[in-house]
Amino acid sequence: MEIFTGHDTIKAMRKSRNQYYVIYERDTMRGYIASVPAIPGCVVYGRTLQEAHKNIRLAIKDCIEVIYEFC
Repeated sequence: MEIFTGHDTIKAMRKSRNQYYVIYERDTMRGYIASVPAIPGCVVYGRTLQEAHKNIRLAIKDCIEVIYEFC
């Protein structure tokens, strides 16, 4: 699973079948909120941008597992 934000290369995009756009927003508490518009409810928080990125990768995996479980 790859997560693409901004200007990732086309080569990297070809590696993955599952691509999700992630929106990173600066929080008022000096952290970051990451959300995936294609997966409602898939939203995480991170104290740093790197932590938010790591957390959203895990959240996408978990959200997809839950979706498959109930379908």
